[in-house]
Amino acid sequence: MRTQWILVMVIVAFLIAAGAAAGEPTLTVKCKKMGAVAFTVEAEGTDLVAVVAYPKPIREYLGGFGKDGVKNYSAGVKIYLDADANPKTGLEGDPQFDPGMNGAEWCLRADEISTSLARGDQGGWIDGPMLEAMVEKGDDYAELPEGVYPAWELEVDGAFKSADWVKPPDSRRMRLRLPMEALELKPGQKVRVTGVVDLCNDAFPYPGTAEATITLK
Repeated sequence: MRTQWILVMVIVAFLIAAGAAAGEPTLTVKCKKMGAVAFTVEAEGTDLVAVVAYPKPIREYLGGFGKDGVKNYSAGVKIYLDADANPKTGLEGDPQFDPGMNGAEWCLRADEISTSLARGDQGGWIDGPMLEAMVEKGDDYAELPEGVYPAWELEVDGAFKSADWVKPPDSRRMRLRLPMEALELKPGQKVRVTGVVDLCNDAFPYPGTAEATITLK
């Protein structure tokens, strides 16, 4: 009996470790308009890696305008990082229009923009929507080190690749990888993370949020 119990405990420990290695969601935002959007924020070596998982393919959220021209849904999200895990320092929150920013020093954004994506066969530009990666420090755009160019990658066949926004793949997950040093973060540091989905609810507050405190290890 003792041997069987030890075997069960080993299997449980293995499953827990496997789940952690696979990147279990750090937090989940339940949205009326979009369903559940999961955020995973963790350290991989000296990098901070943020993954956003949607219930539908990301390309289905691009556009999203109603007949009145108002945007009804969007894949745009924010990830606030409270680097000292203290909500009493950092940015002051806006509970109605931007909940989740309270106490944060950094914000990783996915902003939907319409721009020229590529040259067509006839040489003209192909215009369309894409998700631009933005990094903010405090209430302004961050000055990142030379050679650091943030961009969202889309998961294709189990691997993350540079996004083809002209013909987006049938992908539900995207990733942003940045050096922790660029965000003034260190391995072992505790960080309060807040995931925000801007167009989540039909009434105030429009954004949906979820919060967790993680250790970068």
